[in-house]
Amino acid sequence: MSIRLTLRRIAAGAGALGAVAVATLLVASPAHAAGSSKVSVVHGIPGQPVDVYVNGKKTLDNFQPSKVAGPLDLPAGKYDIVIVKPGDPVTSPVVKVDQAAVPADANISLVAHLTADGKPTLTPFVNDTKTLAPGKARLVVRHTAAAPAVDVRAGGQPVFKNLTNPNEAKADRRRRSERPARRRSPPRHPPRPAAVCRSSPVRRRPRSPRCHRPGCASGSSA
Repeated sequence: MSIRLTLRRIAAGAGALGAVAVATLLVASPAHAAGSSKVSVVHGIPGQPVDVYVNGKKTLDNFQPSKVAGPLDLPAGKYDIVIVKPGDPVTSPVVKVDQAAVPADANISLVAHLTADGKPTLTPFVNDTKTLAPGKARLVVRHTAAAPAVDVRAGGQPVFKNLTNPNEAKADRRRRSERPARRRSPPRHPPRPAAVCRSSPVRRRPRSPRCHRPGCASGSSA
């Protein structure tokens, strides 16, 4: 399914990063250990590779902007997360979050991005993986750009309005291929009738009555 998104009222600038927009048909996540969660890390800080530390251990090395890592299996609990420039110590963080809670049996995306006023931050989003009705897809839009509120349009029509950083909006929508077929308009000009070929009847000369009486010329043989 292809959905064209248009973001309005985004301030242009070298430090601006487009909002994260996801349009997909979500399916159930692979099985994982009971009590653990699936955690993906999204790098949305423009122009800045980073190292990611979890509880003092380097988990991602030289993580590049616009990339996604994971999902990782993490047991439920609390974690200290530190994001630094490549090679920097954890004492010089770009972003630091202490005691970040990871619930059990969840599917989470941790997005490193900029706030509306351009400061690095880390925002968790819980991914909705509930089963969809047949023929539907789940559209999820997350505003993680250094920009004010935006409107989101799909196919020229407004889908979400006034979406602010760092929030998300979602909706289950019918897939384009599943929509009822449109009725075709009748042709502007009626079709021309097919030509009918009519043949003239063959005229036969009437046969003279045959005489069977003796002496009749028509009945005599030569």
